[in-house]
Amino acid sequence: MNTKMVFAVLFFSLLLMNFAFALSDDEKAQNVAKKAAATLGWPETFYEDKDNSAGIPGKGYIISEDEKGSNSDHYGYITTLSTDVEGSFWLNFMVEQLDAQHSSFLGREASIVTGGKNCNPQGLVKVMNDMFSGWFEDIFGPSNDEDKGCVYESGVIAFTCGKYMMVGIDTWDDESTGDETEIASAFYSAAQEEGLCDYGDTLVIMAQPNDKSGNLEVSDAAAMAQRVNQYYGVNAFGEIPPFKYTFMDADGSKGHDDWFTLDSPENAYVDAHGEGDELKFSVDATKTAFKGADVPEDLYFNRVVILFPGDSTQKDPNAKFSNQCSWEGDNYFVEVDAGAGKRKIYTKSFITLSENRELGGWAHEFGHSLYSRYVRPVNKNTISDRYNYASNDRQYGQVDYWDIMGSGSHWGPNDGEAPTQMSSFTKVAATWLEFYRGNVNQTYSVKALESMKKGDNVLTIDDPTSADPEAFYIIEARDSTLPFGAPESGVVLYKVRYEFSHHVVNIIAPQTVPNKATNTAGQDYTKPTLYNAVGPGSTYIDVPGKFEVKLMSQSDSPYSASVEVDPFNPMNMLGMMVAPGAPPINFQGDPSSTENALPDTMPDQDLHAYDDAGNHVGLNYDTMEYENNIPGAIASGDLKGDAEWIFVPAGTNVRYEVSEYKTKKFLESYPQYASLAQPQNYSVEMVKYDASGNKYVADGGSGNVGTSSDVQLKSPTDPSLKYEQKENPGFGSNSICPLLPAFVLLLGFAFLSRRN
Repeated sequence: MNTKMVFAVLFFSLLLMNFAFALSDDEKAQNVAKKAAATLGWPETFYEDKDNSAGIPGKGYIISEDEKGSNSDHYGYITTLSTDVEGSFWLNFMVEQLDAQHSSFLGREASIVTGGKNCNPQGLVKVMNDMFSGWFEDIFGPSNDEDKGCVYESGVIAFTCGKYMMVGIDTWDDESTGDETEIASAFYSAAQEEGLCDYGDTLVIMAQPNDKSGNLEVSDAAAMAQRVNQYYGVNAFGEIPPFKYTFMDADGSKGHDDWFTLDSPENAYVDAHGEGDELKFSVDATKTAFKGADVPEDLYFNRVVILFPGDSTQKDPNAKFSNQCSWEGDNYFVEVDAGAGKRKIYTKSFITLSENRELGGWAHEFGHSLYSRYVRPVNKNTISDRYNYASNDRQYGQVDYWDIMGSGSHWGPNDGEAPTQMSSFTKVAATWLEFYRGNVNQTYSVKALESMKKGDNVLTIDDPTSADPEAFYIIEARDSTLPFGAPESGVVLYKVRYEFSHHVVNIIAPQTVPNKATNTAGQDYTKPTLYNAVGPGSTYIDVPGKFEVKLMSQSDSPYSASVEVDPFNPMNMLGMMVAPGAPPINFQGDPSSTENALPDTMPDQDLHAYDDAGNHVGLNYDTMEYENNIPGAIASGDLKGDAEWIFVPAGTNVRYEVSEYKTKKFLESYPQYASLAQPQNYSVEMVKYDASGNKYVADGGSGNVGTSSDVQLKSPTDPSLKYEQKENPGFGSNSICPLLPAFVLLLGFAFLSRRN
């Protein structure tokens, strides 16, 4: 059964019962209907259904592409309700009786029906379908059709702005068009232009310099904005409300010239470093958009999104502007010349985005505007990137495609069409999840991050080589099958430490080859640390920490895993740990200009080992895969901004070296920073384990390696080294400190209670 008649008769008849409203409200609704039709390219004719031909008593206005009103395949509707609260009532009615999903449309409360087959109808849809099926079988006999309980639903988006309800309807039920989104977007834009929808927390402006034109339309930006809300609805476990958008349209509903044109050419927005000055461009765009606008009072936004024409510097090295978020603070404002005089447009952050950037880029930059419990290097409590920059104060490590704040913003076709969710570290930073500290000699059941709920716990264990409470490992299960899922299902380990005034988080690759894989879009990604319950990819061994993590079992739909954390006794082994010093490039420009979808090319220091047979342990620069060809060797893998280590069985003759190959490759891509390059410092710690696993440590000294050279290190068996027995602080030595703030808070409450 097609539910077009169900929707028309049940929804409209029950919704529009003797509404009385002022003439001014009626005129506004009519104007919105005409403007929405103009935006869609439809006849600017609206129909008041006076004869109730569509089951619509009272006043309400329909627009359609072929002037057939509610008999059209595509049409839209606006009505005025008695109160704001009444809109929620009817939206809930749609959810309970018409199989709609309670959701949001561009941040406004909405009920949405996705067109297509539904074999589990509910409410009045089920009643009507059962009635029709029963009538049919009474006449023609019992049906053997396996789809007899199914309905084919129209696509519907109904949303409210105050006491106005607007509906976009696509009666084609084969999921082939989805034009209800475009229809609803046209109503949304017209309603904002008419002042029916209040300003939201997120302002979107499309701005172009006077010598370069953009191609995007407001409806395209609105469609992307809706996808951003869908992303964060899933990613944030519903913890943050949908972003409520306001779109500035240069020509309103009169045409498709939606871009505001600035008075200056693109080259006018270049800073002293020869890079685009996104802040200046954003300020001018805001002033241009609000010039002469009807703004009766100062406006406050959490973020202002400025879309610019063409590609960004991340994609085109000749472009001027970067995809970036510039956090300005609570009291920042731009003064504009509105129609009624000077007005202040307050915003906490400016987000600049290429008109060509996919969902991943939007969601990534929006992430930077969200609160974080961890302070960034620039003393801001906002979400950090999770990849290294070519700058001294942003050595974040790298998590590959496993976090949208890493390279996950580029995941999927077309450079970010299907971005991954945030990793657990970022979700804990956003206060949506919490860390739980585990221990050795324990088995844990871990639920996939994508299946978690607000407030769930993520498993961590101490870094036993340190007493620092901010040094730990994360054990995270991931599911590739759920919305915005991971690159691959499995268990991922991350190493976390605190350095450079912020957290450094590195994904730990599998210690067996292959540790890289390729998706259908041709993107090479790091496989989960543990992806097999038996054999390769089943165990991670940390030699310096003297522990191991084993994948005991896993199940799908949804993904979950059982992991065991055990002590590991590295008997008769020797090797070294090499820790990097300050980054090799004293970067002074805009850090976002060097954001790269391929983190392997960012400036970095690598440790390598070679045995007498020429076998190698370390990053293979031809394949960019970490290889381990020395028999019995165990290695850390490639880590950014953190110590790397390689251990081999005692008696194996090896030579070690430090390389700056990646820094060399970076400078080949960015030769303008060659003058800022400097040798990178490193420090070496030699380690030996005897037959009982006792640990002995020697100072291997320090040095520096040039940006295009390799340095051979002293051998762990060098007779000049002085080894001393030294054990790790051990598990539990740094796990109580993260609880200290809560303890202090409780103590404070106790003190206040005693005073009162």
